[in-house]
Amino acid sequence: MEKLLTIGMATYDDFDGVFFTIQSLRMHHDICNSQDVEFIILDNNPSSPNGQEVKRYINNALGNQCKY
Repeated sequence: MEKLLTIGMATYDDFDGVFFTIQSLRMHHDICNSQDVEFIILDNNPSSPNGQEVKRYINNALGNQCKY
C-alpha cells in the first residue's frame, strides 16, 4: 500500500528533538498514528549515545512505520 504522507527529519545528536516532534505529531494529528504515514529519520551521528537512543525509540515506538 502506498503511503499518503512521508515526514522526513534530519538530526544530529538530538534525541529530545526527534522524540518530542514525533510525539507531538502523533498527539495532534490522528493520521500520524495510522499506516498511511511514514517517518524517515536521517541521523548524521548514529553511533553517538543520542543516535543510539533515537534508534531504540524508533524501533520500539514506531516499528515499521519509520525508516532510520
